[in-house]
Order: sequence, then structure tokens, then C-alpha cells
Amino acid sequence: MIGSRLQHIRGARSQEAMAKELAVHKNTYSRWERDEREPGTTELALLVEAGWNVNWLLTGEGPERLDVLQSAIQVAETHAGYGSQSVSMEDLTLAIETAEQGLEESDRTLPPAKKAALVMAIADILSKEDGEMPIAKVLRLIRATA
Repeated sequence: MIGSRLQHIRGARSQEAMAKELAVHKNTYSRWERDEREPGTTELALLVEAGWNVNWLLTGEGPERLDVLQSAIQVAETHAGYGSQSVSMEDLTLAIETAEQGLEESDRTLPPAKKAALVMAIADILSKEDGEMPIAKVLRLIRATA
């Protein structure tokens, strides 16, 4: 559950301190930890900026920290004979924002694992399309993911 992973990220800090870092009310943050609600794109982007892997946060899969993920990607690419290419924080943030916009426009919600898969697919497409992606493609991805 996302709540337990948020507790892990918070560590010894108080919920109030963590809520302040994410610019939300303490009650909102508390609901996230109780899995009553989920953080939005703005808060996810702040966690990404702090080095947390949003895929791990949403699904529990993969490494917790982006630096570990980057290292694993670089090792895999090196062994596969590819150059070192990675998803930038900006691309990942844009992918999250694009996914949220598409979900809102299609009036759909996705469970964390499917949302993470959607974000990763969008990030992959964005990296190939110079940061621009028509909303129609996002809506098709959402329909395929749902």
C-alpha cells in the first residue's frame, strides 16, 4: 500500500513535518498514510525531486530511490551494448502530469500498478517525441491500461 511506503519515506519525521515538505495539510498527509487517499501529481513530483522512485511508491516494485534505479539502468544498458540514456526528472514529472491530465479528462482512475505502467509508457513516448505528446495518445494509452 502507498501509505506504508509513505511512512517509510517519512522515517522519523512527524506527519506534520512531512506534510509541510509536501505543501499539504497534515490531515491530508495522514489520509495518505492510512490509504484513504493518494497523493496527486504535484506531491509525487516533489517526492521524485527528493530522489524517490515513483514506481516503487505507487506499486512497491523496483528500487526505492532513483539513484539506485539510474545505476541499474546504466548497468543494464552497458551490458546490452547501449549508451547511457535515462529518464530525466523533468521527463518523469511531465509524464506524471500528462497521465493525471489524461485520467482527469477521461474521468478514470487506475490502481497504482496500472498508473505506474501508464506513467512509464508516457515517459518512454515523451523521450522519443521531444517532450510533446498529444492528449489523444494519452487517452488511447489510458483506455488500453484500464
